[in-house]
Amino acid sequence: MSALPSPRTVVHSHQDHFPLQVIVGYPPTRILTPEEKDLLWKYRFYLCREKNALTKFLKSASWDEGTEEKSLIELLDKWANIDVDDALELLSPAFHNKIIRSYAVKQLEKADDAVGASIPLFFYFVISLFLFLTLNFLLFLC
Repeated sequence: MSALPSPRTVVHSHQDHFPLQVIVGYPPTRILTPEEKDLLWKYRFYLCREKNALTKFLKSASWDEGTEEKSLIELLDKWANIDVDDALELLSPAFHNKIIRSYAVKQLEKADDAVGASIPLFFYFVISLFLFLTLNFLLFLC
C-alpha cells in the first residue's frame, strides 16, 4: 500500500487547474461551496505562488480548528506579495483574525511608491461615490 502524498508535494492536475482559476477569479462577495473550499485547501502550497488566491484561500479555511489556523498563519510568510486591493479586502469585516489584518497592513506598507500614492486617490473616489449615493438617496426620499 502506498503512502498518501504530502500536501506540500501535491501538484495540481489539469482537471483541477481550470476550477482553481475560476475560484480565484470570483468576486470578493462570492460564497465558496464546500467542494471549492476543499479544492483550495488541497492545493494550498501550489497556490502560494498565486498572489490573487490568498483571499479566497483564507475564506476556505476553518478558523475554528487550532491546527488549521496555525497552518494558515505559517503559509502567510510563504505567500507571494499580494496587490493593494487584496490587502484592503483582508482589512474588511470578513476577516477578523488580528494576524491576517496585520499581514494586510504590512503588505500595504510594502507597496511601492507608485501604488502607495494611489491609495489616497482610491479612498477619495470611494468617499465621493458614497456621498453621491447618499445624496441621491436623500433626494429620492424627499
